[in-house]
Amino acid sequence: MQIKETSIYILTQLEELTLRLTDDQYTAKLNCLMNNSIGKHLRHILEFYELMLDGYKDGFVNYDNRKHDKVIESDRMLAITKIKSFKLQLDEIIEDKTIQLETSYCLESDRSEVVQSSFNREMIYNIEHAIHHMAIIKIGIRQAFDHIDLDDNFGIAYSTVKYNNKECAQ
Repeated sequence: MQIKETSIYILTQLEELTLRLTDDQYTAKLNCLMNNSIGKHLRHILEFYELMLDGYKDGFVNYDNRKHDKVIESDRMLAITKIKSFKLQLDEIIEDKTIQLETSYCLESDRSEVVQSSFNREMIYNIEHAIHHMAIIKIGIRQAFDHIDLDDNFGIAYSTVKYNNKECAQ
């Protein structure tokens, strides 16, 4: 799989999981997730994707500008609608492009730095970021809703999957 197809596949995994959850499961504050919900983790992933896709149009992205939209955390059908939209937008992208990435690690001020990146590089970042949160979501599913089936590789980095496949083949 190429970068774009992998990104779409990650979103598809999230869409399929969200379709399997009930509204109550989606919004439940889970002890094993430090009283956060699956919906909150999904919202976080989706807001990164939204900023990345806007960055493709604008040539500029700052992930600190997330909205923290509580509606996405509580309305799984809205989350599914956003996922479908993001998949369509990704599918329409045919070439990489330079993007300016603004970031700030200064707690005392809004001082930021701008570095040159590319859309493909930001897509790679979003894939890895999503997988990280999917691993956390998987913990919540296994602890609270273990009757819900997940793909064995849900929330596992591609490099780990490849390594495990090589180990099994030997």
